[in-house]
Amino acid sequence: MERLEQSINEHARQFDKIVIRSEDIDYEKAEKKFLPFLKLIDSLQTSIVVAFDFYKRDYFYFSENFNSIFGFHNNHLPFADHKWFRRRFHPDDYVINTGSVWTLKYFYQLPVEKRKNLRLIHEFRIKNDNDEWIRLLIQNEILELDKKGNIWLDLKLCDFSPNQNLDMPGQFLLRDKRSGEVIYSLRGESPNGNNISTREKEVLELISKGEKSNQIAESLSISVNTVNNHRRNLIKKLSVSNSSEAVILATKLGII
Repeated sequence: MERLEQSINEHARQFDKIVIRSEDIDYEKAEKKFLPFLKLIDSLQTSIVVAFDFYKRDYFYFSENFNSIFGFHNNHLPFADHKWFRRRFHPDDYVINTGSVWTLKYFYQLPVEKRKNLRLIHEFRIKNDNDEWIRLLIQNEILELDKKGNIWLDLKLCDFSPNQNLDMPGQFLLRDKRSGEVIYSLRGESPNGNNISTREKEVLELISKGEKSNQIAESLSISVNTVNNHRRNLIKKLSVSNSSEAVILATKLGII
């Protein structure tokens, strides 16, 4: 729980850095432009539609059946009270907060004209008011920026994940919605991560330093074939595509 709470606090600090002035937004224009669109997609899709207002720290639009669908019965507005909502995450899914912090920092490094190209997709476990773990799939896009290029209105499409395997860790993906390029991805902890041996950790650490298989073999007094076996096992255990991704994920998870 400690890492989850730390990630929540880090997210709150980053969130609070977004400062929007009233003179930089136009509610009349936004309501004419977006409310009919939001109501339409709410009526046509099975997704629950939420649009968050970063100026008011409240909802611009909120599907009335959000709480009843997902099992929140106490009239909470989950995205308005970020800490309340995020404290219900599975402790191992703190990476959703980590990814959100990274995304906010990345957002402000982009030219203003490219900031609305981002799409966030995150899938995670959360406990509802029935004391049940459920798996949610949420897609985020920016509806509108203020005149200074800050996030003002943020669209969230919320669904039950098609995969309700509660043993699987949460996942975070940031994509350029125009090019389809994956900018950043992160996967939470899984039981496999805890099965990484001391020797495999040593191999990972040396890979992270840029050493090749023959150098690692010499450093650890093992064969190159054994090093390559460790590489394959690490890729499998961490559910990644290559050694570089294994190093990135292992670093994020604190394995090395």
